[in-house]
Amino acid sequence: MAQYRAPEPMADEGSTILVVGPVIVWLGLWAALLGWHVDDAGITYAYARSLAHGHGFRAFAGGPVAEGFSDPAWTLLLAAAAWLGAPIAAASKVLQAVLGAAVLVDVHRAVRSVGGERAEATAAALATAVAAPWVVWTAGGLETAWLGWCLVGFVAAVVGSRSGWIAGAFAAAVVLARPEGPWLALACLVAAEVLVPASRWRGRRVVAWGLPAAAFFGWLALRLAVFGDTLPTSFWVKAVPIDPSVRLLRGGIYLATFAAEIGLPLLALGWGAAWATRRLGRLARGLAIIVGADALAVLFMGGDWMRHGRLLAHVVPLIAMAGVPGLLALLFRPGDVGRRLLSGYARHLAWLFVVAYASISLLFWQDALRRPPLPMAITADSADLLATLGPAWCGAPRPRIATPDVGAALYRHPRAEVLDLAGLTDHTDARQASPGWWPARVARARPQAVLVHGVWVRRTGLDEVAMSAAGYELVCRRHGTPGVEEGRYPPALYRRADCRVPLSRGLEARLRDWCRRPR
Repeated sequence: MAQYRAPEPMADEGSTILVVGPVIVWLGLWAALLGWHVDDAGITYAYARSLAHGHGFRAFAGGPVAEGFSDPAWTLLLAAAAWLGAPIAAASKVLQAVLGAAVLVDVHRAVRSVGGERAEATAAALATAVAAPWVVWTAGGLETAWLGWCLVGFVAAVVGSRSGWIAGAFAAAVVLARPEGPWLALACLVAAEVLVPASRWRGRRVVAWGLPAAAFFGWLALRLAVFGDTLPTSFWVKAVPIDPSVRLLRGGIYLATFAAEIGLPLLALGWGAAWATRRLGRLARGLAIIVGADALAVLFMGGDWMRHGRLLAHVVPLIAMAGVPGLLALLFRPGDVGRRLLSGYARHLAWLFVVAYASISLLFWQDALRRPPLPMAITADSADLLATLGPAWCGAPRPRIATPDVGAALYRHPRAEVLDLAGLTDHTDARQASPGWWPARVARARPQAVLVHGVWVRRTGLDEVAMSAAGYELVCRRHGTPGVEEGRYPPALYRRADCRVPLSRGLEARLRDWCRRPR
């Protein structure tokens, strides 16, 4: 078979038309989750609102100054939108839609820039568009779409020979995207040395490295000056308390689940094929550095409680950019790879894998549509009740509540004083959090109402005995709630023992209804 010759990199009119299809497909799947905001997004929204209103880095007015968010750049972006008068939740959805579509366009452009065919570029964008982790987590209200755009934008800028200032700006944005952002940005800059020949990168290298370095040291200086810490609260809460061996085991399981969800075995085959080609080899090797660095970070952190690959959803476009064109080369242009690896039954088997990948993606998307991870609409039910019951029981003007699921409480009740039993919104709580810390902490804070459940009972030590010693009475337990350890520790609602103002009939009926039905 004659050696396949890829077209020279070029921006043609047909490319713009072809990428519209994947964008429409993605928007159709994404729109089904339009009303969903994960509860953790409420924390980001609350900090963004406080910044916009001049309260600083606080989850609520008068609260402690803390880096309780895990997405600085996204928080600042939403704060800017709120300052301009936009509703934060709506601004989040609009920005996610725009950024998600931009990612698909940049995926298409990057593949074309390295000599990929139109069909290969369109297929890479389409594979991204239907991948369940990408669809789900670009709709949840967190930074996935932003970080995905920054990563893909960096790669597109490097391979497209765009200015070093543009590549550096994207790398700087990656630094501020997540706690592991500096590590990812470093991986991006190392990958740039592989993505293009040295002669094409040499003139852009200084600026491209300088901007993210400035972003890193600037944010580090702000952390020390404002928060008095070098790390965000999420590090102390999620990584430090867990035994390293357990953390690595959890991280490994998390990576394996993500790999199954996006059909990684199939895409890895394509990635290997792309690695072997002359036109796609640099792209495959460069993207392997970025994705591999992110996988190591997730392994170190021990994964995350949120389903559907939340911590890795932003690298789905990068995986598709190398894996899909390589897979198409194996199926249709074996001469480009150097040998005919897929022929006869093997080729039919590859097609079965393609169908299986699409089916798995749709199944996971359907699962997310049916039961999205911890929707704010569900936690809002409990948050609204707590914010109403607390002042009613104690005859106080301002709600003072405690719960580990604080997103809805912070966002929906800006006047409420919220004690975060997960420890994210207070640096002292984050560093000290343990079963020996929280009973005394609750006794000092004296919230009017406390809701604790599941794994949080074990982590905080706030069982009925500890709560009684802290001066609280059990109001009810909410049986039948699904979730980790919820059967052993069902949601338990407590009130402060000295708060005995009778409730109105309507509020009493609302409380009884809440206690009787599972979340």
